[in-house]
Amino acid sequence: MTLPGGGERKFLQDGDTVTMTAWCQGDGYRVGFGEVTGRILPAVGTRRAETR
Repeated sequence: MTLPGGGERKFLQDGDTVTMTAWCQGDGYRVGFGEVTGRILPAVGTRRAETR
């Protein structure tokens, strides 16, 4: 994806917001499933290894 500042990323990071919209269609019809938006949260219960 291209970021507003012109940078590029191919992964999601904590704090990112994702919006998905879906629909399907056939001969003479189209059905929309709406839109959903969510924010990527940090994993719960993980600890980083400490380096000594």
